[in-house]
Amino acid sequence: MSSWNAMSALIRFVFTDSKWEFIFSIQTLLDTVTALPFLLSAAFLPKGQQLYVPYFLRSWSVISRLQRTLSIGVDIGISDQPFDPVKAKLIALVAYFIAILYNGMAAFLYCETNFAPKTGTPHTVWDAFYFILITTSTVGYGDITPKSYEGKIV
Repeated sequence: MSSWNAMSALIRFVFTDSKWEFIFSIQTLLDTVTALPFLLSAAFLPKGQQLYVPYFLRSWSVISRLQRTLSIGVDIGISDQPFDPVKAKLIALVAYFIAILYNGMAAFLYCETNFAPKTGTPHTVWDAFYFILITTSTVGYGDITPKSYEGKIV
């Protein structure tokens, strides 16, 4: 997956018109963050050890691809009617909310799995979903709490 991200970024760089805009884009930053740990671990770490690769960050690039897809009908001539801008913004808003939930769940589970003391039962994916949903809605019941300092930062 990481080698795919690196090759995809390289191909996009070769075929882009504005090289500097490409270098300083969010998409390039996400490709670098997800591909660089894998490439470094493959080149420098012995016996197949791997650095942590935050694949969940790739969900942010899906939103920009979704927005481009909504406008592709007019661009390639399938339709002469553009997609309704209100619907497009609503779809983007829902996609951002899903990405926030997904990234929060992944970061919370990573921090709690790797840094929390190993006492009691570990948090499940549903616990993480519940915790992130309640936290983002600012309700904060307090029935599920992070046990690690890193989890509290999330």
